[in-house]
Amino acid sequence: MRRFIVLVSFVLMATSAFAQQAPPKFTWVRTYTVEYGREADFLRLIREGTKPIFDALLKENKIAGWGVAVPVTHSSDPTTHLVYAALPDWGGADDIANAIEKSNAALTPADMKRIGELASCIRQGSMRDIILRHVVQTTTTPTSQPRYIRTDTHVIKTGREGDAVQLFNEWAKPIFVDLAAKGTVSLWGLSVHGVPDGSQDGWTHMVWYFMPDMAGQDVIDTINEGSARTKGYWIRLWDMSVPEKYRGTVYRIVTP
Repeated sequence: MRRFIVLVSFVLMATSAFAQQAPPKFTWVRTYTVEYGREADFLRLIREGTKPIFDALLKENKIAGWGVAVPVTHSSDPTTHLVYAALPDWGGADDIANAIEKSNAALTPADMKRIGELASCIRQGSMRDIILRHVVQTTTTPTSQPRYIRTDTHVIKTGREGDAVQLFNEWAKPIFVDLAAKGTVSLWGLSVHGVPDGSQDGWTHMVWYFMPDMAGQDVIDTINEGSARTKGYWIRLWDMSVPEKYRGTVYRIVTP
């Protein structure tokens, strides 16, 4: 999870619109390293084990959405897959844990054997969990179905956290509101660790957004490379952060 995380955020963040609900306050993310050549086994494991649980939680409005994503860009981070679920509040974490325990208790010995065989595709000791708290995020219903997630993580210097939120609200938020209205992005936000523990995977703040296609990245890159105002944004950001700790990652949603 050193690269994501996200969001997502990515993230993270729901794959479905929250038209009938307030935006989720948190996102739970679990990352995995799947052994090479066993990606299909992992997706089958999610389809048979995780999907029924999360679909039921979604139907009951206990989560706002969920999904599976894989990195498009690669680095030294061994993460190959992540599962995320958008939570309306901390109680959503309880709902997930209780639903998983209930599902596991109902497994027959044959079910347990089959699930265990599929789960062997996950590298031992690679599974990690994180919860993101969304500081600023989408407040309108997305107009496009997301297929990709972009995350940008930063280490903000101690005491400058308020400056980071102010900068996001001044510069990034108006841009995302406009891009969301045009369908270039769907969900977007600024998040921090929900449970700080000192390690934090090398970042403190994450900017994330969902896109219906990679063409949206061309639009955002043009904005980032554009005006004197944009240059001022980066000057302010680098002043309040540790520039060499900045990381950007793109994920593709592969929810079975």
